[in-house]
Amino acid sequence: MKLLANKGLINILLEGGAELAASLLNEGLVDRVLFFIAPKIIGSRNKISQALNVKGLIMKKIDCDFLFEGYLK
Repeated sequence: MKLLANKGLINILLEGGAELAASLLNEGLVDRVLFFIAPKIIGSRNKISQALNVKGLIMKKIDCDFLFEGYLK
C-alpha cells in the first residue's frame, strides 16, 4: 500500500475475499466502502446464466439497516 501511495495511487477498488478485506480493515487502510447488490441468486456451483432473477425488489430502511425483499415468481 505504501508503494501504491508513493506512486500517487490513493484510491483502489478491492474485489478480494474475506481474508484480504479483513486484513485491510484491521490495518485501518479502508476509509470508504461501496456495496453493490444485484437482484440475482446464484448457488455456489451455478453459473451466472443459471441465476434466479428476483423481481419486484423493494428496499426498506430499518434503523441503520436495509431490508431487501423480492419475489422469484
